Amino acid sequence: MRTTTLLAAALPLIACGQTWIAQPDFPGTARDDATSFVIGTSIHVGTGMEVGWGLTADWWRFEVTTGAWSSMASLPAAPRQYCTAFTLNDKGYLFGGSDGTDLLNELWMYDPITDVWEQRASLPAAGRRACVSFSGANGKGYIATGLLADGQPTSEVWCYDPEADAWEARAPFPGPARHRACAFMTQAVMVVGGADVDDTPLSDGYRFDGFTDTWVPIAPLPEARFWCSASGGFVVGGSSSVTQEHADVWYHDFLAESWSTVEMPDLAGGPRRGGVAQGVTFLELGGLYFGLGLGEGQRHKDWWKLDLGMSVDEHTSTGLSLSPNPTDAFLRIGTNTRIRNTMYRIIDATGRDVRTGTIPSDRSIDVQDLAPGRYLITAQGPGPPAQAPFIKLP
Repeated sequence: MRTTTLLAAALPLIACGQTWIAQPDFPGTARDDATSFVIGTSIHVGTGMEVGWGLTADWWRFEVTTGAWSSMASLPAAPRQYCTAFTLNDKGYLFGGSDGTDLLNELWMYDPITDVWEQRASLPAAGRRACVSFSGANGKGYIATGLLADGQPTSEVWCYDPEADAWEARAPFPGPARHRACAFMTQAVMVVGGADVDDTPLSDGYRFDGFTDTWVPIAPLPEARFWCSASGGFVVGGSSSVTQEHADVWYHDFLAESWSTVEMPDLAGGPRRGGVAQGVTFLELGGLYFGLGLGEGQRHKDWWKLDLGMSVDEHTSTGLSLSPNPTDAFLRIGTNTRIRNTMYRIIDATGRDVRTGTIPSDRSIDVQDLAPGRYLITAQGPGPPAQAPFIKLP
């Protein structure tokens, strides 16, 4: 599976300035509260509420490599909004939402090869809207929080197994029950913000450990927000009340466990809530894509790319020089690093050792069997251990 939210986390980066660049408008109607998922280099966007208060079931595909939109099969079910979506095994999954009358517990799977939607097992619990969702490192999908039919937010967390086509309840989400939170992945899954039962915005956030099914507090948002959009460590826009939208862009630094103080440019399209954000990690194509949403009383269909103006620095690290970085096969320790024939460790995003060994004489380490994601490699030479992060590509 090619992940879509491992956008810009915990790597030595050269910042050259960040700029919002206008992309072709979304070809569907202007709308808010749509949802999206990414498969490969394609961002899939659909559902939501359009101008005139109508709900939608159409879907559209944005191909990052060409910068063009194309149509795809509409959802073969009632139009809806406030859904949530995740990607597993190169297939998209759409969950829940509202059809204007009822809250839904349906799960639909999209196959990009056949361009067909297939209904899967419904959640064995009440329908809900405005949840968050994410893909776990264990190959399973998760939904958390949201609003139930009585207008009460929930802290429930559910795990979906695509092989068994079955759901299982997990330990509840910590903190106040909430809705309209946002989730993203850097080196781990994060869920931040949202609103409580009184629509009071929240700032707390938590990191998910998929191996133990536990949540750990992280640094709170710089300001309390809900209805934000998020991907790859970036949180965009959102609301501080039901009438006040914002255009801020914040970035979560995983290693420093803090929100970046580097000023990011405000969303070029203006204040926005209920938009769509997705990150793509394909080297020069990489960036944060954002569009749609409701701002200052108007629904939008614009589409933007935040050009990060960053590239991986293959020569700057905390003691190790790595290349190529990112890599899909071999990782070479640079000749300027005074380490050879010593032990190394590769650590995944949860802090677990996934590989140990001895650095070979050619300084080239085979990482082909590692899952795509972010890792840290450490080596013990003379003096303190040397280390550097790297990306393993699909």
